[in-house]
Amino acid sequence: MTLRKFLCVIACFAMLMTFAACTETNDTPATPGGGEPVAPTEPAGEPASEPATEPEPSEPASEPAPTVVENEDVGAEIRVLLGIANNGGGWSFNTWDETGAVEEDGTVNYVTHEATVVGNGTYTVSVEIVTENFMDGMDFIWVDFFTNFDEQPDLQATLTSLQVDGVNKLLDGGVLEAAEGRARIGVANPWNDENDLVMAVDSWIGVELIEVTFTVSGVTAPANDAGADAGDVQSILDEVYQAEDEFLPLWMQPDTVVIYDGDMGVSFEQGGKLTAADLEADPAQAAIIADLPIWSVDEREEIRIQPFTRVSYDLHGFLGDVQYMNEDGEYRLDPADWWVGE
Repeated sequence: MTLRKFLCVIACFAMLMTFAACTETNDTPATPGGGEPVAPTEPAGEPASEPATEPEPSEPASEPAPTVVENEDVGAEIRVLLGIANNGGGWSFNTWDETGAVEEDGTVNYVTHEATVVGNGTYTVSVEIVTENFMDGMDFIWVDFFTNFDEQPDLQATLTSLQVDGVNKLLDGGVLEAAEGRARIGVANPWNDENDLVMAVDSWIGVELIEVTFTVSGVTAPANDAGADAGDVQSILDEVYQAEDEFLPLWMQPDTVVIYDGDMGVSFEQGGKLTAADLEADPAQAAIIADLPIWSVDEREEIRIQPFTRVSYDLHGFLGDVQYMNEDGEYRLDPADWWVGE
């Protein structure tokens, strides 16, 4: 074999080796430039999805705000008070005034919280006993509306709750009736079985708080009254004070305190008698007084003037407590052997 043929054989062999190398597969491609092999990549197509994550807990849905129903306001102004009387020893207390029974040393035994009805809706009146164990019994409870059925002919009211120290004792919604020139719901009267069905309380001793909630409807706007007629006003005053030398007048200016000495002479510790100007300025109050200027003849003996007494009137000017003076010049609610007027 000549040298030229030998070289040709070598060249052909080299070409065959190169072709075999090019067609041989390799699962792990070489890293460009050498080094460690590169891991195979995902084939082209849809991108890999992120692993599912747990949703973060959402805040609990808040409770819807309660619907607040506001009382209707038709422009009425009807005072409402919760009255409580303990007659166990001679009207030992009567809560028909705002400030409560105030002792000579300034101690306030109870406080009455009134309501002003401006229209149809729900209201609460209450009596808070301030002095411990001052509440030692009960004879009457009532809710007084300082209006009448002439002024509010469609007025209706129903008790919805009677809380005694936070416990509801209501048995019945009660009946709104005319009473002493006003409208009244009799809550309890142990002397009258027919009216003693509104509540159930075993004992009143130590009671600290009495709250009565009621709903009213049929409230109408007050008549546009520019003032009471002067002639009518004077006739009202004449009737109120027609027997003032013998019987206690039912009406005075608000918060009046009258002192009667041993000869039944009159002095005013505060306040005074009603005037025509007072009634002209408050036609609604004038109408209330006109409906009840005096008590009946049968009832008037209870308010005969007594010597050495101190008589108070409530925030509406209606007759309140009568106190009796002892030998030390102190006034007490219950007359006893020490009353100097005996």
